[in-house]
Amino acid sequence: MISTPLQPALARASALLDRGRGTAAADLLEPLLQSRSLKRLDELVIRGALAEAWLLKGDPQRAATVLGRTPDQIREQIPQALLSTLWRLHGRIAYAVGEQSRAIALHTRALKHAEAAHDSRGIGLAHLELVLC
Repeated sequence: MISTPLQPALARASALLDRGRGTAAADLLEPLLQSRSLKRLDELVIRGALAEAWLLKGDPQRAATVLGRTPDQIREQIPQALLSTLWRLHGRIAYAVGEQSRAIALHTRALKHAEAAHDSRGIGLAHLELVLC
């Protein structure tokens, strides 16, 4: 999904996020987001990972700023798995700011897109987030 030159950096950032090291992941991802030559899908993937880093750091407002608008406001075609990730992150932000019913609705949308993409990791994460709401 992400361009080949960015794959190693994103793999490192994903490993850091999996270990709960949001600060290190953000330090790695922020310079990537500043690149002027990013393709739109690459930008969305990086924004998603950076939003997750900010959520790990306990800053949902900064995560919301980095993530941007909801996927239904994006005009480009986006792969189902990426849509699932974006909806799930918007749900995590909603939950973090105390909007539980909105978070449930957003996680449900994430689950729908993960199922359409046959993305077992996305399905599991969406289910987990729904249970936590």
